[in-house]
Amino acid sequence: MKASDAKRLLMRSLLFVPGHMDRFFESALRSDADALVLDLEDSVPERLKDAARDRIIEMLERAGDRFSVFVRVNSAESGRMEGDIHAIVHEKLAGVVLSKARGPRDVRYLGACLTEREGVCGLSEQPCCILPLVENCMAVMAVDGLVSGLERVVGLVFGHEDFLADLQAPGTKDERDLFVPRALVAIAARAVGGVAIDTPYLQLDDVDGCEQRARKSRELGFSGMLVLHPRQVEVANRAFSPTLEEVAEARKALEQAGQADSNQSISFKDGRFTAPPVLLRARWMVELYRRIMAKVGK
Repeated sequence: MKASDAKRLLMRSLLFVPGHMDRFFESALRSDADALVLDLEDSVPERLKDAARDRIIEMLERAGDRFSVFVRVNSAESGRMEGDIHAIVHEKLAGVVLSKARGPRDVRYLGACLTEREGVCGLSEQPCCILPLVENCMAVMAVDGLVSGLERVVGLVFGHEDFLADLQAPGTKDERDLFVPRALVAIAARAVGGVAIDTPYLQLDDVDGCEQRARKSRELGFSGMLVLHPRQVEVANRAFSPTLEEVAEARKALEQAGQADSNQSISFKDGRFTAPPVLLRARWMVELYRRIMAKVGK
């Protein structure tokens, strides 16, 4: 999949699936998640990592026709990443989530490993993409380098638990301590036209809290979020989708602009002011809505 195509993937909800948990995988297959992230890293106990790795191809073959499927591999410094890449490259693999990325060097090394394995597997013409997981202070300080000039990188994912541990911060209930790193991740991803995926909401039974967080994420510029349970999928999909009112307003702006010089600022009949940047957001809103309707078959 070309990077330009991957950047257009619908990724409002990325459902994490531990690679060793069959029942979680079966539950994920019944969900409406936009993407699955098959995990080989933190959610898999060390003694089960090899078994989880051996199952990835079967999972890709079962899920790859309906979902965009990513695999989170172990970090470059773990000593397991190369073996993970050897096991997971497949025609139905949409991309790789790189855990604990520290900077461009880690991403380049992952890219080189993927290129070598794709060549062996005859998949050089459909390279998979990379989503670096920003979850330490070094990565936050290097977010621009994680996306600039790295062809496979189609966006960034933020992980708050490891980040807070690296920051040696206790975490605050209102998450004010996460505002700056989250904003930096979203800005860096959007600067290259990529996707920005926010950190998961850990209180699985708090649906209202999850929705509030997701809406704040959207306001920061994120296009989706990691979810840890199927019950969070609908919440994320709804929060990161434009409302019918937003779509109607966007269409109205575009219709009105069609009657004027596109380089001029215009006003609606109700007195609302619009200009080229507003029309750009309107086009994006309508296009996102079209892609969402195409997914649900409407």
